[in-house]
Amino acid sequence: MKLGKLGNASFNDSLKVLIRLSNIPVKTAFALRDTVKKISEEVSKYDELKQQYINDAAVKDENHNIVHEGAGIKLDPTKLVELNKKIKDLYDIDVAIPTVKYDELGDAAASLTVENLFNLEFIVNG
Repeated sequence: MKLGKLGNASFNDSLKVLIRLSNIPVKTAFALRDTVKKISEEVSKYDELKQQYINDAAVKDENHNIVHEGAGIKLDPTKLVELNKKIKDLYDIDVAIPTVKYDELGDAAASLTVENLFNLEFIVNG
């Protein structure tokens, strides 16, 4: 799965629906716990590196402090191409995320919408 997709709002909303289902078999719930933990770790690494890249591309004042513009960081226009490439490369990193099979969800699978299943296709398969 692409690292950047782990932070996708639709994916995360569907993941929340999945982990809140009360009738998931215990073995599957345990496996999903590992999946959610791995996703959380990878998203934290992604966010940390992305912020580092943004800070590196920021305009700095005479004391080497980042210059803010409104609610955001003022970016150096000469560093935007490099910043975009780094963020795209980061987004495109493949990460191994533990998966579960659709039939392992048991009766809980009936509670998922088509949209949920589409968003979760990277962790719920076959």
